[in-house]
Amino acid sequence: LEGIEWTIENVGENIVNAIGVLEKSLGMHLTGIRWLLGRTNANLSELIALIRFPRQTEATELVSDAELALSAGHIVDAEICLRQALERKPTNPQAHLNFGFLYIRKGDTRNAIPHFSKAANYAHDAESVHGRILALESLARTHFVDQDYEEAVRNMEMARSLREEHNARAPEFYYHLGVYHALAGH
Repeated sequence: LEGIEWTIENVGENIVNAIGVLEKSLGMHLTGIRWLLGRTNANLSELIALIRFPRQTEATELVSDAELALSAGHIVDAEICLRQALERKPTNPQAHLNFGFLYIRKGDTRNAIPHFSKAANYAHDAESVHGRILALESLARTHFVDQDYEEAVRNMEMARSLREEHNARAPEFYYHLGVYHALAGH
């Protein structure tokens, strides 16, 4: 009887140890599965965005290509990409912003102004705040170049309001704002 009790006790310990090993192994496998499911979910989210918003995705890619072309000095290529981006998504603020920069690079402030204005008007979501600020400041600088100091001040004041609301202060911004006010006679 003692031998049977000892055998049952040892078998019981072995079963408890085996269960512990299985729990650890299962925990590691579940962690791996959870990570894999998380990656799959992220990939599926990207695919769903591509399927649901193909024009936005294409426009974003074209804007990236235009930025690359513009930075390399390939103005014609950048202009082609930006036109195609706006054909797919006419309200893309990045496309309008870059079109404004393209026209500035060409020395054409008259055509830059409407694009900077549209970029500022279309950039209203939380992710676009800095883009909206950049568009307003670029619009103000373009009006400054055209010696329309009142419009320069008006756009800089809108940018100031956004900067303060989102705690995005920059010393050089206030310098430019002061210069525009002085030139406007304020």
